[in-house]
Amino acid sequence: MLDHRTIVRYWERRRWIFLLLLVPPTLLGYLPPASISAGVGDQQIMSSGEVALAFFASFLAANLCYTFIYAVEFLIMGTRIQEDYQLWRRWLFVAGVLLGFAAAWFTAQGIYFMEYGIDPVSGRFWP
Repeated sequence: MLDHRTIVRYWERRRWIFLLLLVPPTLLGYLPPASISAGVGDQQIMSSGEVALAFFASFLAANLCYTFIYAVEFLIMGTRIQEDYQLWRRWLFVAGVLLGFAAAWFTAQGIYFMEYGIDPVSGRFWP
C-alpha cells in the first residue's frame, strides 16, 4: 500500500536525476546560438548576472513543475490503479523527463533571445 512517506521517498530520489537530465537540452538550447552571437559581435542587452538569474529562475520553475507529480500520486492512492502503479510511475517519470527536455530547450532559447534582444518570431533585433 502507498503511504505518504513511500511516495515522497520514491519521487525525491528521482528529483536530482530529473534535474541533471535537463542540463543537456538547456546547454544545447543556449550555448550554440549564444556562442555564434558573441562570436560575430552582437550586442548583449542583459548582463551575465541577469542571464544567471534567468537560469536560476528556470531551475526553480523546473523544481516546481516536478512537485506536481505528487498531485497524481495522491489522486491514485486508494484506487484500483494502485496495484499496477509501479509500472505507471516509471512511464510518468519518462514522460515528465521528455516534457522537461522540451521545456528546458525552449526556456534556454528564450533566455538567449532576451540576452541579445532578438524577436523570436521575426529574428530581428529589438530597437
